[in-house]
Amino acid sequence: MANPAETAKKFFQNPDRDSRAKSRFAYYYFGLYLKIIDNIRRQYARNKQIVYLDLFAGEGRYGTGEESVPLKVLGSAYRIENIRFHFNDYYRASALEENIKKRFGYDVLPNKIKVTHEDATTMHINSLFGPNDIVISYIDSFSYLLCDTKTINKLIKNAFSDAVIYLNVEHFYRFIDNEAEQESFSKFFGSKDRLEHFRRRYKEAINKDEVTLEIVEDFIKRLNQEHGSRLSYLPVFFRKSESNTVICQVLMVISKNDTGPKRVRERFTELPKEIDDKGKFNRDFYFEDGRMTVYVDSSRNQLCLFDDDFEKYSKILNFMGNSPEEAITLSTLLCRIDDKCVRKHGYLSGYTEAFLRRELTYFEDKGMIGIISESSRKRPRHTWGPKTKFYKLPGTSK
Repeated sequence: MANPAETAKKFFQNPDRDSRAKSRFAYYYFGLYLKIIDNIRRQYARNKQIVYLDLFAGEGRYGTGEESVPLKVLGSAYRIENIRFHFNDYYRASALEENIKKRFGYDVLPNKIKVTHEDATTMHINSLFGPNDIVISYIDSFSYLLCDTKTINKLIKNAFSDAVIYLNVEHFYRFIDNEAEQESFSKFFGSKDRLEHFRRRYKEAINKDEVTLEIVEDFIKRLNQEHGSRLSYLPVFFRKSESNTVICQVLMVISKNDTGPKRVRERFTELPKEIDDKGKFNRDFYFEDGRMTVYVDSSRNQLCLFDDDFEKYSKILNFMGNSPEEAITLSTLLCRIDDKCVRKHGYLSGYTEAFLRRELTYFEDKGMIGIISESSRKRPRHTWGPKTKFYKLPGTSK
């Protein structure tokens, strides 16, 4: 049997593409979200301390020289006041501490940064933060440990507190029949009966992605029940490439309010974008039934989102009214799409106003929508204000 400490060391020396892609999105999210929550704190909870928890932190730097989540988060949050960081890793804590010192020029870690060497599954979660702290947690055990609903509910119990969890779907299915993993699996699924249900579903299902989506939706329902009210969720689904269509991992934001996730989601459209030789924009994500999805294989061009895939997205027209009297604003259009996705799946869609603006531009050019401007002056094409309204023109195909 492989030595877990050696396995962890080798992993950080030569990480796979899955892990690097997941880390990139995690620190991108936290880099934005910590600034957003700091602004929210300034408005509503000026005296509260922010506590950032990463309970499976790793070394902070890969053998390739690329920084992983801990160093990236520290680098992006250095101007935020009244914030404390707690990084824990059972195997690589010493390496992480040295990497932090080297990266930021510390001889000794400052009081606001703590690195511990503990088994995260036996830690007393409530002792890591106070009753008034704003807790931002990242749970990436490379499987499902500490992603059970009871633990996550503890982490988000304080006001303004959010969590991001990582679910390694490949690990799920590789070990779902392993009896040595049964106790941990049962804890994640909530019971042995739920574990057995998903074991059967996995064996019977032709489309494994359907099982993955059921697992995510089941988790959301159980966490809402554990919390006592409906939370806001923004999942990002990862696939290895266009040719391999199986979801391999899920990174999911969990929040008591949808303001932060929606604002961060809108900023995702600002990820580096390139224009290919056909004049199309390539991005790091695309949409499937409203879900934000990422190709792990970053060497390939990402889907363009529309034009040649127009039929896939034209169903958005069905959220609009069919007459000027039923016209709606862009923000209302996005709310309707989100509401349907929440009702159907339990989580927010991957759509953003920036993406919908690009689609509306296409629809306008094709003469598929009517536009009611808030101004009496002549409006240049593709320019709309927040009160501009849109409706589907008669004869537009669904």
